[in-house]
Amino acid sequence: MKGKKLFGLVLGAAMIFSLASCGEANVDDQKEAIKKTLDASICVNTSSGSPLLAGGTTELSGDSNDALTVTTSQIANVNGTKYTVELAWSWAEEFNESISGKEEVDATHEKISFVYPGSDAEADGAATLVVNAKCGEQTGSTQFNVTLTKMSLIFDPMTIAELYATNEAGDNFWFLNAENKIITNHGQKFYYIAISGKLIYKAPDSNWGLLADGEKVVQLYRLDACSDNNVAVVGKYITCYGEIGNGYGNVQISFISKIEEMEDHSAIAEPSGNYSNVPEGINDSAVAADFKSFCSGIGSSLYTVTGIVSSNTSTFTPGQRFTFTLTVGTHTFTVAYDYHTAKESGAAIGTEFQSVLTSAVRNVTSLTIKGTIRWARTDGTSVFGAEGAWQLVPFKSGDIVANA
Repeated sequence: MKGKKLFGLVLGAAMIFSLASCGEANVDDQKEAIKKTLDASICVNTSSGSPLLAGGTTELSGDSNDALTVTTSQIANVNGTKYTVELAWSWAEEFNESISGKEEVDATHEKISFVYPGSDAEADGAATLVVNAKCGEQTGSTQFNVTLTKMSLIFDPMTIAELYATNEAGDNFWFLNAENKIITNHGQKFYYIAISGKLIYKAPDSNWGLLADGEKVVQLYRLDACSDNNVAVVGKYITCYGEIGNGYGNVQISFISKIEEMEDHSAIAEPSGNYSNVPEGINDSAVAADFKSFCSGIGSSLYTVTGIVSSNTSTFTPGQRFTFTLTVGTHTFTVAYDYHTAKESGAAIGTEFQSVLTSAVRNVTSLTIKGTIRWARTDGTSVFGAEGAWQLVPFKSGDIVANA
């Protein structure tokens, strides 16, 4: 599922050029612009980022739900002049059952999705895409052939509450064995599930997101590597297909291969959007009323905390991970800044943090911070276990406020 196999069998694809007007002075340059464009990476596996070879045959994985990102307009520089080459993608009617369609990604790209054979299919599927290029009056074409490998993975439907359920003793998650390793399902390598909810956050670089069902929230990891990342729109009710995993001990759905918008989301409880107060003794097992164990099921849900800055914050940099501590009552609580929240269009949160933290005075400045709560292993390893503590991770602009 994680690995993508790319096989290119170069078949000597013919690029056919037609001259519509012999009197144009830049005919040769236009032909060269088309050739350069058709030779470029204009057809890419959306999941892996690997380009396909024109005229070759590439294997696409049903288990990874591979799709293609194709270029529809590209500028080619020939002899110091820039030419715009328009690209139109199509396929023969015989491939309509294998290709589910195409949709616009942006002004110069489209996404082409496929219908993969089920595990009980007798053979893999196949399709051929044809791209026609045009520059001025000149035209050219080439094709890309794909093999659609059968789906083999089985994803068990599961709610977020069911995911967070514990074993009978109540001292561990149900999906962990005696060695705190995740069990598998259906004899597969990982425990694959299909989990549904409302997407309440998506990092600007799509590295991670938050899926909610009522007040239960789970972290989604590597939306950017999923061919259906465009379906993951904040506010939509979606079903995500992935494996049970963790990030430094915090439960997450990892390496999501497929995302579908729900036709009926009546079974999903509407998230309130409210932030619970971080209990003073949330990480103190001696305070029974406040303490929350690593398997308490609160992971990734929304919390807020107010405390006095108790560590050096002057070295904060928006583009790097950073942790600092607050004194909350008689306890110390850690806030963890995730730099993915400040990538691309989300830079505002990093700027706000820098403004507040670089001017914060230790043991004097009081901060109120909102965010998603994550379990963090104290040894920095990505394994489940009680050796860790809850930390708060701000993720939106306005999540950090210096109190007067």
